Amino acid sequence: MQFVYIFLAMLAFMPLMSLIGHWNESLQLPDNMKSVQLWMERSEQEAGDLIQGIIMEASLAGFLFNLIVLALVPAIGEELLFRGVLQNIVGRWISNPYVVIWIVAIVFSAIHLQFFGFIPRMLLGAFFGYLYLWSKNIILPIFGHFVNNASATVMAFYYAKRGKSYGELNAFEAQSWWIYIAGLVFTVIFVFLFYQSTQKENHGERLEEN
Repeated sequence: MQFVYIFLAMLAFMPLMSLIGHWNESLQLPDNMKSVQLWMERSEQEAGDLIQGIIMEASLAGFLFNLIVLALVPAIGEELLFRGVLQNIVGRWISNPYVVIWIVAIVFSAIHLQFFGFIPRMLLGAFFGYLYLWSKNIILPIFGHFVNNASATVMAFYYAKRGKSYGELNAFEAQSWWIYIAGLVFTVIFVFLFYQSTQKENHGERLEEN
């Protein structure tokens, strides 16, 4: 059920994630930081060009390859590094686990050098950090990370099969306000159910130890 809660929470949060990403993309630095803005735009363009050349795959074999290269491998590697290693290392220096989660989430987002998606990626990193903190099981954030990357890979395959472009894939489509509200409400519900399930497990473990 924990895997189901993670999947449903991420599914429910997708409309809000898209809205936050659109807002992040529209951010402009002050005029005295124009050189930084240009560098960020150039980094974003280079990353986008690289991803576009890989992810827009219309063949089944290419799609399955992308699921491994773009979804499975990064999910395992990045979660082992950021949640499995870095979150534990920073946790030795800082006693507050929630501060640790957000520090690691910021590092996780910044290291991708895609600043116009910084905030949604940071939120994802924090979500994965909470999954690991509550469950003490690295498999769960790996699964959440895989779901996130795989959903983008599936959508790219769908668009490529229909001859649509990478730009159309990333185009923002505003939804009705109630969709964002409903998405937030269901996200909170599924995250709470996940949290409750981990507390029951931990309570059971403590009883067995006693």
